[in-house]
Order: sequence, then structure tokens, then C-alpha cells
Amino acid sequence: MWARLYRRELTEEDVAIYGELLSDLSPEHLEAACRAASKKCTFFPTPAEIRAGMDRVDAKGMEIESENAWQKALAYIREWEWGDGPGGLLPNAPRLPAEIEHAIRAANGPQAIMECVSRARHGESEGLVFARKRFIEHFSRLVETKESERLLTRGETRKILAEITAEGRDRKILPAPQNAEKRTSPAQPRNPVCFPAPAAVPAPPTEEELRARAAAQKEALRVAGYSVKPSSANQRG
Repeated sequence: MWARLYRRELTEEDVAIYGELLSDLSPEHLEAACRAASKKCTFFPTPAEIRAGMDRVDAKGMEIESENAWQKALAYIREWEWGDGPGGLLPNAPRLPAEIEHAIRAANGPQAIMECVSRARHGESEGLVFARKRFIEHFSRLVETKESERLLTRGETRKILAEITAEGRDRKILPAPQNAEKRTSPAQPRNPVCFPAPAAVPAPPTEEELRARAAAQKEALRVAGYSVKPSSANQRG
């Protein structure tokens, strides 16, 4: 097709180069990108220009997908919104895809969106425009980054919480360790240190005992060969 549009013959080498640089695109995406490039490029498109066309196709596709999700969310909220219900919905409300449910929360929830719809009917459309913008931005980011694959819906979250709660009720409470049950007894007073009773102080010797001791000592010295002179007191006596 391009050979006729741009009046250029492609060699086998050209085909091999284009095929290598665009090999990661699916046949459907490559065809859409080539058609988009044919509408934009004056000269024969390069691989970079084809990829730019692919980006425009992806952006247009995401815009359409986001708008469809927003319209689906509005129809869902009109039917199932209930301010007093769990999550602002009727208890029997069916589940939404996770990316749509989280985008509704990013736009302040079903009740807030329904209020914006009611105001828009009376000419106050600013709130609904803002809610739509928040919804589409959040939805697009979830889809493009593939974060929606890891998200849980409201119903899935409640189910997991119910399982955790039931598991906690069924779990047996283990008895406390025996060491924890023992109470420390009040501190016992220490045994007092026992000291030996002081020895009785002997009574001082009497005068007769002192004289007897002195006489005995003199006798012992005399026997040992020492001459003992009488004391001056004895001499006076």
C-alpha cells in the first residue's frame, strides 16, 4: 500500500529493518498504527512515526474505553446508589470491575456522584465535570499501569475480612505459661547476722590476790637464782 502512496519501492533489507524495529507490536496494533501514519505523514513513514501513530491509537482507544467506563459507572450508580448502604450502595448491588469501582471511589464515591448528577439537572454541572475528570484520570492510570490486576473489589475485601474474623474466632487460646501464673512471694527478711556475745569483764583482783601473786613471782625468781630486793614499800613495812 505504501509503495503506491509514496511511490517508493521497498527492498528486502528495508522490510527486514522495519520488521525488526516493529516486531513487538501485534498485527492488529501495527495495522492500526500504519493507517494512522498514512493519514499524518507526507513522506514515507519511519518506524518512529509509525510508533507515534500507535501512541495516538492507544490514546484514542484509552479515551473511548474510559468514557465507556464512566457511562457504565453512571448507569450503575443511578440504579444501585443508596446513601445509607455499605459503600453508598444497596446491599444486593452487583459487583463492578475493580478498576471501575476504585475510579468511583476516587471521584468521592457513589453518593457524591449522584448528588453531582442531580445538580447538573438544575444547571450546576461543575461538580459532575470534576467528578468525571477524576474518574477518567484514575481509571486510565489503573488500566495503563495494569494496577487493576492487583486491586480487590468491595465484595472481595469483605469476604477476606470475614474469613480472617472467622479464623480468629475458631483459633484456640493457648494457656498462659506456668511461669506467668506464679506470683512472687513477699520478700523474706534476711537472717540477722549472729555475733558472739561479749566476754564478761573479769573483776579486778583484790589486794590480797595481788600480794599473793607478787609473793609467788618472787619465789619463782629466787628459785631461778635471781636475787630479789625487797620493794621500798616492804622495807617501810
